[in-house]
Amino acid sequence: MTSVRAPGHLLVRARGEDSPLHLPADDADADRFIRPVPLDDPRLGLTDPLAGRLSAWARARPGAGASRQNLRRHAKLGLEVAQALARYLGPQWEVRYWDDAYDTDKFVCWGCRRLHWSLDEHDTPPYPLRLRGRDLAARVAREAGPARTVTYGGRA
Repeated sequence: MTSVRAPGHLLVRARGEDSPLHLPADDADADRFIRPVPLDDPRLGLTDPLAGRLSAWARARPGAGASRQNLRRHAKLGLEVAQALARYLGPQWEVRYWDDAYDTDKFVCWGCRRLHWSLDEHDTPPYPLRLRGRDLAARVAREAGPARTVTYGGRA
């Protein structure tokens, strides 16, 4: 039996702490991100290089009174890290990015390199599948159609 769970909500926002990741207060209010998430949280399963990038970016946040140029430089780096996180997590997580330079958050799309005001700004591209077994991969590719990327993992 296959179970489908709703995607988790995650906010990427630098506050000078080790982890820039935050969860909503509860499932009913997905817009209030107040619970910090450690980078080694098993629900995320982050790789060490990605966790290191997130931590380094969060700790490098410009302090109060920083120039707008420094805020934008930090925001640009944060966006790159948030996009890497969204690509890594895929559709199982709805990743938002807080841009200090503009004092707002946007959705980070794991399928393209853009930020979106709403979650469904464009049709969400299906997450690519990587399967074992060449015959199985070929059969799933035929059934999924051209909109879905299916690759053979190289092991039988």
